[in-house]
Amino acid sequence: IQVSRDLLNDRLQLMVGTFLMDEDVQWNQFGDFARGLFALTGTDLTVNQFWDIDTTTAAAFVNLSLDLTDHLSVFGGFRWTEERKDFTTRHRRLESGEVFIPYTDLETDLSEPSYSAGIRYRWNDSVMTYVSTGSGFRSGGFNGRPLAPDELLPYGPEFSDSYEAGLKATLFDHRLQLNTAVFWNEYDDIQLTGVAANDTGGLRIFV
Repeated sequence: IQVSRDLLNDRLQLMVGTFLMDEDVQWNQFGDFARGLFALTGTDLTVNQFWDIDTTTAAAFVNLSLDLTDHLSVFGGFRWTEERKDFTTRHRRLESGEVFIPYTDLETDLSEPSYSAGIRYRWNDSVMTYVSTGSGFRSGGFNGRPLAPDELLPYGPEFSDSYEAGLKATLFDHRLQLNTAVFWNEYDDIQLTGVAANDTGGLRIFV
């Protein structure tokens, strides 16, 4: 839901709004590896991996652009996000019935602000330059493919700060559209998936 208004003799463009989402995703995978090996050797490589994740997100935001002169404008925005994730998982072997990840319930809660701000200068009707900065995040989650219960720990959100400068131009009687930009992104708590050996020599998947 969003509402837009032009104010101050159309020098100020204002938008406010809210965002709501409720999403439920299930994953139920069957791996029929070397079926029959369990009866011969006692080694069961078959697997059924199940998880269910319910995500509820609510956010409020405001964006604005203000013309300070006929050529110079400032713009910016702010958003506040609240998010909750509920995660249920269970992994088992198909032939032996071994449950190597028992039913487990986990949850995470997130409250995060994000912003954007910038300055725009319109040299004429065809050329505009700008500089801007902003922040953002990618929410945390859960390892959906654990091989042992100690791999089920949730991981936190990833954060980024971005900086950009650019030029946009329409040239040669509108025959050429030129958009150029340089940017720099800085990340904190970046989310990466890794694989390492565990204490028994097997593989451990982690985020």
